[in-house]
Amino acid sequence: MATIDRSGAEALIPEDVASEIFKQVSEGSAIMRTARKLPNGSRKQKRLPVLSGLVSAGFVTGEVTQDAPTDGRKPTSRQLWVNKFIDYEEIAVIVPIPENVLDDAEFDIWGEVRPEIIAAV
Repeated sequence: MATIDRSGAEALIPEDVASEIFKQVSEGSAIMRTARKLPNGSRKQKRLPVLSGLVSAGFVTGEVTQDAPTDGRKPTSRQLWVNKFIDYEEIAVIVPIPENVLDDAEFDIWGEVRPEIIAAV
């Protein structure tokens, strides 16, 4: 079956619509507003070192505690990292609407569909 792929129709795809949808997705998503944005990936998987152990401090006293030695020395600590892997996946949706339906519609179909696309993404 012959299809029109992205390279064949790229000139027809309005970039402002796609960028507007992605902007609204990031503004409307609670996770995307609060989470740290990862770099765009050029491969399917990316290694990301993440902090797995925090530095801990202790009191320098003559008292016996779990974190501080009894002879006034400053306690030592370390920070640890582990490798986590991010799998980049494409997310997409196509909502086919025949042109005759658009021509016959008495209301703005795109105005109804766009918020649903944003919510789905």
